[in-house]
Amino acid sequence: MILYFVFRLVFSGRVSVPAEKRKCMREKENKMKKILTLVALVAIATGAQADTLTWGSSLGGGDGTTFATNNNWWSADDAGLSTHAPTAADFVAIDDDLFTNPLATMPTVSAGGQQITQLILGAESAGQLGVVGSGSLTVTGGAYISHLGTGTLNLSDTSYFLAGNLIFGNTGVSGVVNMTGSSILHAGVLTYLNGDVTSTINMTDSAWLIINGDQSGMGYENSRILASGAGESIAVVYNATDLRTEYTVIPEPATLSLVALLGGGMLWIRKRFMI
Repeated sequence: MILYFVFRLVFSGRVSVPAEKRKCMREKENKMKKILTLVALVAIATGAQADTLTWGSSLGGGDGTTFATNNNWWSADDAGLSTHAPTAADFVAIDDDLFTNPLATMPTVSAGGQQITQLILGAESAGQLGVVGSGSLTVTGGAYISHLGTGTLNLSDTSYFLAGNLIFGNTGVSGVVNMTGSSILHAGVLTYLNGDVTSTINMTDSAWLIINGDQSGMGYENSRILASGAGESIAVVYNATDLRTEYTVIPEPATLSLVALLGGGMLWIRKRFMI
């Protein structure tokens, strides 16, 4: 029975997320939805106005890393150093250069409940964003992973990133998403523009990628969506209950064989000494 499971997992190209893990992930998603709904209601209640914020790192006296710190940003409305951190109504651009000043550090989201309207990584030059720990960021509109410059989105630990539209190749420049740990990326739509075939989403560990609708026939797994660990591969399954496609990482066959061997050994011990 164990060997059957191993062969099915390795060679079928499809895998179902264990019920316990799915329950845990769903609870996390539901919790995040409640937080983000509250954030949206607060934004509406306070009459938040849209602003365009550009990453300034420590040029304005900020710590140069925290996404939710106002003096790490430059504001179009303020015509200078921003008086507020990114809010639900804002458009955010992240580059490694501001007014020809090279920026040594890129922003990191470590707090939960962060929300903006639009994100552009690599608006003019290379741009990078990290979501770490239990941090979460929702982009209600488009999240552009590259524009005129290359863009990189790094998700790690138990972080959560939600985008209405995850967009690659906006001007023909490729971008990359790296997912590690138990991070989750949920995209309402996955879009590739200008014939982009070089942008990738790289996954390892227990990372979980979700795209709304049935994408299981698109062939993204192991081509555009890749496993970054040695010997790993990507499995895809359409979740007809939630109407979404889920991508997970299949460990290398050697690891699965070890699990099967240990499982078989435990069964033998039980049979040998408990009967």
